[in-house]
Amino acid sequence: EGGSEGVRSVTLTVQSVQFEMQLRPGVLSFLREMSSLFCVYLYTMGSREYVQQALHHLDPEHDIFRPGQVLAWHPALDRTTKTLRRMLCHPHLVTIVDDSTIAWAQHLPNLLPIDRFTGDPADRSLARMAGRLRHMHAQFFAPQLAVSRHPLAPPASPAGGATRCGPAVPELRMPPPGTVPPGPPKGPPEPRGGAVPPGHGMPPPDPPAAQASQTSQASSSRPSPVRSSPLTRRSVSATDLDADPSPSRHAPPATAASRPPAREGPAPSSEPDPPAGCSSPPAPHPAPPLGEQSLAELARCTPPALLGHSSGTPPRAAEPATRDVRTIVRCMSENVLAGVHCVFGGPADVLAGVARPPEVVLAERFGATIEATLSAKSTHLLLPPALLAPRALAQCRRTQEMLSHARSLGIEPTLHRVDLRWLLACVANWSHLPEAEWTTLSAGDPL
Repeated sequence: EGGSEGVRSVTLTVQSVQFEMQLRPGVLSFLREMSSLFCVYLYTMGSREYVQQALHHLDPEHDIFRPGQVLAWHPALDRTTKTLRRMLCHPHLVTIVDDSTIAWAQHLPNLLPIDRFTGDPADRSLARMAGRLRHMHAQFFAPQLAVSRHPLAPPASPAGGATRCGPAVPELRMPPPGTVPPGPPKGPPEPRGGAVPPGHGMPPPDPPAAQASQTSQASSSRPSPVRSSPLTRRSVSATDLDADPSPSRHAPPATAASRPPAREGPAPSSEPDPPAGCSSPPAPHPAPPLGEQSLAELARCTPPALLGHSSGTPPRAAEPATRDVRTIVRCMSENVLAGVHCVFGGPADVLAGVARPPEVVLAERFGATIEATLSAKSTHLLLPPALLAPRALAQCRRTQEMLSHARSLGIEPTLHRVDLRWLLACVANWSHLPEAEWTTLSAGDPL
């Protein structure tokens, strides 16, 4: 279907000037399929009026390009560079399909180059590009599809034959709503900080007056109601975690008029031991109530699988590492030109500048090795089109010196002297093209 549409010409009128635009074979079906897999943007150096005219033929119903997905040129921008800064999206989520390498020099890792359309009715480039994009889409969402097909199941109990990784962790059980936790064990517990918690081994008062006094004091220091989990307490900010201990966090020793509230949950003597490797933090002051503890202190002795889950709900799966389309693009293209060692001929050294040309960077991403001088591994000598004629090549001193060096290395019979556009064509077609179509000089021909 990609090439069954053929070449179709349409007429555009821009600023009262009419001209014809040829639609590449398969462009309509390509846009429909890609819009079902990706959020498709149109980025062009044409004016807004030109884009509106072209969209009447590419997307007449506005099903593919929605508002905000068409980026046209305006006078505040130059017409030589395209940038992803105009898109509200991170570069690791963007794939570019374009026939211009120089325009995307700032985002070459995102570029999927395609050859320029020249009006050939048998052009199948969009069909081949659709296959690459389908493969990349499947690779990008493969981890997510695997997780959705095999959702995280609740951890099985040891009684069911499953084994638990890591040290044994005490099971966290919460009382049903409306129930009161079990009372303290018999016998007075060890006082903490010189204070006797209310309701734990209080001596019975003898006179009635003392009984009334104790009743009023106990009512003023009544413990707070039971809550489902200590993690549902007030949120603790990073400032609270880093701040120095204050009197509000560490209460002074209790007196007859001020007593600390009782600890929620099981009594101190019935608390399970912390997991292996966990130790309670040293408390130079009396231990604060559980509701005043910081999350950092709670997490120190809380199993990671249970942190933040007060009910029996299994923990959520950990988020996978951020997927990057640039990694997939590099893996798809890195072996296309493997084994190709190129050297640029001509009157000037292309690699002499500080920054490497974008065509060189892109060719290296496709597996080619670009060298400054000839070596025993060199396979191709890339020449400007004007030097393919024997007379012109004989007048280029730098290239003649390189050919003399190739003879001394013994690689002249196997060295391909090709038009430097051969390298760009291989990148655009994602294939190692035959060198015979890009040269008028065969290896070993006299100069």
